Amino acid sequence: MTDESDVTRHYSSGTLLSRILDGLEQAGALTCTDPDAMAQIDEFHVGGRKATEQVLDRLALKSGQRGLDLGCGLGGPARYAARSSGATVVGVDITSD
Repeated sequence: MTDESDVTRHYSSGTLLSRILDGLEQAGALTCTDPDAMAQIDEFHVGGRKATEQVLDRLALKSGQRGLDLGCGLGGPARYAARSSGATVVGVDITSD
């Protein structure tokens, strides 16, 4: 059975942030804050932006509401949800990386 330390070891390399920043710099996106422009990099999950939109349509978040993105990774879907709905969205991930 997998425990938290196994999961942390799997997702942590100690160099994740520097690898992400290097990749963003190479893509010319290091200073980009537009979730639409960053979708292919920032929403690296099954279904990408289209899946994010489908989930958000069903959630129907509105301004003044709160959302929680568990396992948020880089936080792309959470940022997109906050921007598109006006809701406050918090992302939480299992590792500090």
